[in-house]
Amino acid sequence: MKDFIKKITLSLALVFVFGSALVLSTGCNCNKEDEEDEIESKTTVETEAEKTTTEAATTEGATTEATTEAAVDGDTYPEDIHVEKAEYTGEGSGADAVYEVTVVLSPEMVKKGWNLGDLWAKIGGIPTMDDWDAINTYESSMGKEEDLPNGGKRVTWRTSLYFPNGAPKDGDEVTIGANAAGQDENGNWSEGEIAHTVTVKWATK
Repeated sequence: MKDFIKKITLSLALVFVFGSALVLSTGCNCNKEDEEDEIESKTTVETEAEKTTTEAATTEGATTEATTEAAVDGDTYPEDIHVEKAEYTGEGSGADAVYEVTVVLSPEMVKKGWNLGDLWAKIGGIPTMDDWDAINTYESSMGKEEDLPNGGKRVTWRTSLYFPNGAPKDGDEVTIGANAAGQDENGNWSEGEIAHTVTVKWATK
């Protein structure tokens, strides 16, 4: 009887020891697997986040580039006529200085049948139609004209300006502007105000 009790006691002890060991072993494996799953999940989330950020940046860049290209193609300015640039060509000086002036007319002006009317200039100030130092009247045969996708027109004209009361010295600040003009169906001539200007250092690049 005592031997039987000893055997049962020993068997229970062995079951307890090996059972505990099995539970501990199983618990470690679970923790390890959970840790690996957590790392893998975190890596996946971070990768997706990086991918989303990259795609967003790429999309934003593409949008900005597309918008810039659209602005260049459309050449939409708030004025009826806009002076894009006035650059000294290196030819002549004083009243004989030759400039390449580029202006853009709005679609409304083109539809109306108007074109570049005059170039105006003021030494040390802003030209107006009542206060100017130089002028030159444009004719279509004088420059290069380009139709724009939005219905507007770009005019590029290489010319000098007429200074009736004295030309600027090289390096003087001179502001150049332009206005639009045209004829109606009855042949009556009309012109708009000087809508936009740019300032240059006269006869210098």
